[in-house]
Amino acid sequence: MKKCTFLLLFFLIFTMNTKAQIEYNRFGIEAFGGITTSYMDATNDNLSTVFGGALHYNPSPFSFVALDIQVGTLQAGKDADLRKFKNNYSSYSVTYNLGLGDFLRNNATTWRRVINDIYIGAGVTLIKNDVAEIKPFDYTTSDGTFTEGENFDGTEYSFPVQAGINFKYRTKKGKVPFAINLHYQFNFSFSDILDGYEGSPGNKKTDWYSALWLGVNYYFGPTKIYYRAPK
Repeated sequence: MKKCTFLLLFFLIFTMNTKAQIEYNRFGIEAFGGITTSYMDATNDNLSTVFGGALHYNPSPFSFVALDIQVGTLQAGKDADLRKFKNNYSSYSVTYNLGLGDFLRNNATTWRRVINDIYIGAGVTLIKNDVAEIKPFDYTTSDGTFTEGENFDGTEYSFPVQAGINFKYRTKKGKVPFAINLHYQFNFSFSDILDGYEGSPGNKKTDWYSALWLGVNYYFGPTKIYYRAPK
């Protein structure tokens, strides 16, 4: 009787401390395309396009470090506006993205898996600008009349904050070969020249822009076992 009680107690303790195992790949590669929006000196913000690719390093099944390259366009203004520009840019970003699954307990239900794969992130971006289509803007101050607007070909830094979700495809054996990625990124810049306009003297406004894209993430490389407490 004592032996049966001991075995039962041991089984209960073992069961309570058992952790779910998730096997995942350490790397991923993504191709994406989407739209950009500029928040700059020119009004009537126009949507434009962005395309790119990214390499991911996955410290867990939910979080990842991303190195991404974007090629896109930022533009705003119409012919009747005082300001109008078009910036054909390329950028290179490093971001760390923290998945909610690292804080939530593992659960096999579909809705919990979706929540686990939501992430937020931040990092740094080097953006190479090519402002080639710009409308000069004249303004007058007590010091005289000046013309604003120039073709700008240079590099600046911006700081992206972002959020997204990976809709993962799972095989019958629980493997995840790829995922559909929905991603939103907002870029804060400390520069006011991304649109070719630096503004009148005393202007402290800086240029911001955002990107929204849909991508396909393919997972590859060595696998690792991730242990999680089940719910």
